[in-house]
Amino acid sequence: MVEKNLPLPTNYPEKWVVNCKSVGKGEKALIYLGKYLYKGVIQEKDILKYKNGKVTFRYINSDT
Repeated sequence: MVEKNLPLPTNYPEKWVVNCKSVGKGEKALIYLGKYLYKGVIQEKDILKYKNGKVTFRYINSDT
């Protein structure tokens, strides 16, 4: 296990119930999620620049 030294919330549960099942390599899930997330976030064509750790992008203000 890799330690990342991330802080835990003060009210995390003492006992955990984990149910993991092998479903293959997950390629289909990655393809599905990649398409879903990519369309819902900023498209690459709308990213105008990245400078000093800041991203400038364009968007359309819409009520829908």
